Amino acid sequence: MSTVLSSAHSLSSRLKVGAKDSWDLVRSPDSLYLGLKKKWLVPTLLLLSLLLVPTVLLPATGFILEKIYPPIENKQLFGLLDLGHADARLEIRKSQSAYLLWTLAGVVIAAGLVGYAPIVRVSAEDQKGQPLKTQHQRSGVKGPFNLEERYRIDAEIGTGTMGVVFSAFDQKLERQVALKELPAVFVRNPERRERFRREALTLARLSHPGIVHIYDLLDDGDRMVLVMELVRGGTLADLIVQRAPVTVAEACRLVDSICETLAHVHQAGIVHRDLKPANILVDEQCNLKVTDFGLARLLQESGLTLEGSLMGSPNYMSPEQAAGKSSDHRSDLYALGIIFYELLAGVPPFEGEPAAVLVQQLSAVPASLQSKIPGLGDEIEGLVMAMLNKNPEERLSDEQDIRARLQAIQD
Repeated sequence: MSTVLSSAHSLSSRLKVGAKDSWDLVRSPDSLYLGLKKKWLVPTLLLLSLLLVPTVLLPATGFILEKIYPPIENKQLFGLLDLGHADARLEIRKSQSAYLLWTLAGVVIAAGLVGYAPIVRVSAEDQKGQPLKTQHQRSGVKGPFNLEERYRIDAEIGTGTMGVVFSAFDQKLERQVALKELPAVFVRNPERRERFRREALTLARLSHPGIVHIYDLLDDGDRMVLVMELVRGGTLADLIVQRAPVTVAEACRLVDSICETLAHVHQAGIVHRDLKPANILVDEQCNLKVTDFGLARLLQESGLTLEGSLMGSPNYMSPEQAAGKSSDHRSDLYALGIIFYELLAGVPPFEGEPAAVLVQQLSAVPASLQSKIPGLGDEIEGLVMAMLNKNPEERLSDEQDIRARLQAIQD
């Protein structure tokens, strides 16, 4: 699943979005109920925390104030002049602290609820717009596009940031297909809709055995479904978990196949921008097919993603992407270098929390492969490290050169 980070995503903008979603939820009690039904814990804890004010904070504050401002005993001078009185200053301080604590608690609780509102709304809309199979096949109701008249949906086979994927059977053309549906919560988001539509356009423009073919895009304004080639056999990520570290020959074969596909993609003026093992499918003949171009950017377009935003998966993200700068085909080849490293070593060069990995992508030097793999030749060590150069100007980024060096290593 892709990680999407934005350096411009400030607290004020989150509260603004949260305020809008809060208002939408208040106006739609059924959505509020559905959302809280699944995401009830945080709002409940926030509201229960209000009990801390009268039960703990106010008594503790009163005790501290009494120590700071002790009350004055009642005294009289010759029985005529009253020198003692209740300490008005103490009472004022107590009242002020009570008002302040209640106000602060209210503001914090309100901000917390507003900030959590988008999560509640997403939960509500996810339940309203359930996946194809659960919503339509189980209910027996025909959905938009007369989807069930043509496609028999068999099972959910994957999910990610940009959609849920189902295996299905095209009853008209009598073939197996994959259906990728944009999550219901994203359908009303113009930017998400455009990204999904552009993925379909991008895939439709590419014709290569190393790229998943697209057959159709169904869009009625309420739902968007991409009909694609069904690839059985899992992903390269699965293969790495099961078999890595692989032999040098096997790693070279796999990387060469991906590199050939990238050369075709880049010649078409397209940058994938989220190349990783989970986005590379393995068919039943062990051929690799690149998919999930949801973050791809056509070089001749200005694109939807502005400089200053980070899009991609930290473990496979190039330094220029991690810095929020513009990226080109060299970023894809950096990601390919990471995959190459992982195939040989069994683990990517940088691991940890996403933020820590981003910092490492910017400045850390990968551990030498030769220190992990005794007897590894200088040629392959040099090739991988050249692909992982931090500076895109100095990075090995010519697909033909990479493929020639891979061939030389295998020979």
